[in-house]
Amino acid sequence: MGRFHTIDERGEWFRFTAYSHRDGIHPDITLIPVSHVAERKFYHEVEQEKRFADVLVIEGAWVPFNAVLRWLFPVLALVLGLTPQDRPRLFKRRRTRPFQRPAPDRAREYEAGGKRYVWADLDKNEMQALIAALPLSARFAYPFLLAATILILPFICSRKDMLEKAEGIEEVEGRGGTRAFNRTINAYFKIVRDARDTYLQKTLAFEIQRQDNQCKHIYVTYGALHMPKLHRLLSEDYGYHVANSREVLAVAANPHHPPSDEESGYGLAHARSLGPSMDWSAVKKALTNHKAQFEMKVSRVDAPISYGAVVKPVSNKVAKAYRAAPHQGSPKGPSGESPEDYKTAS
Repeated sequence: MGRFHTIDERGEWFRFTAYSHRDGIHPDITLIPVSHVAERKFYHEVEQEKRFADVLVIEGAWVPFNAVLRWLFPVLALVLGLTPQDRPRLFKRRRTRPFQRPAPDRAREYEAGGKRYVWADLDKNEMQALIAALPLSARFAYPFLLAATILILPFICSRKDMLEKAEGIEEVEGRGGTRAFNRTINAYFKIVRDARDTYLQKTLAFEIQRQDNQCKHIYVTYGALHMPKLHRLLSEDYGYHVANSREVLAVAANPHHPPSDEESGYGLAHARSLGPSMDWSAVKKALTNHKAQFEMKVSRVDAPISYGAVVKPVSNKVAKAYRAAPHQGSPKGPSGESPEDYKTAS
């Protein structure tokens, strides 16, 4: 259960994993690994999953030369026929979200849409302090490595190359190259992975112990490389166990013949919103019924109407037909709606 992403002949898969605690009081936790570039349907599935969260733990570290770096992944996504995790912006976006730090040793957070967002990543001051501790050679080489990556990577990278690199990314530290190059890469990894892992684990541990999070659901959307340490934190330090997990296709190896939505794991989050026991066959049946309801025509205005089959009146004429139809008693729809709910202004 230590791996949260796998590679096969169909593409790259990320494992969405839900954890629960035996006491029933600790918050349920779901780990959702993400990537900088992926299929559009994958990001849609992630957004659908996040609808069930009470608390969202998110990433977003400050990095030097961010104005240049933020164009790397959109360009790479364009070359590979994928979708970037963040939309490209010509100018720096002014942050309007009221992130606040409740305490000096706490992560920044804000509330919106009935959810609490926790920014569990390094801010500018914390990142600059770590960069200042890097060897001089690593600080000097960073701008040149960044420029070379932006100029060369989009033109030499294909989906096949990206999947091959992703398969061995956990062992990339200190592999190949000269000794000086390895020292530079290892220094970067101490910030990009190790320092952020430490900050993320501390933030998640605080959220687990927080009293007002009891019996709630915490979702963690972070890079796949950070998930194994969170798994060990939950299972070894806090006694969580895996309740369920599923694999979702992040990058299809063949964009012209990708696996079906059913095989790719797309649509299951939407199925959960329809009912706890919904599966893929039920999703297709619900979508078919939904389409049939829109295509339904009223042939007889004096016929009894089943309000459970009505989505909404399509016109005033149809609404008047609903009101004129004879009813026995006071029929109710599956959500408790009555005929009065379908009245519209003339």
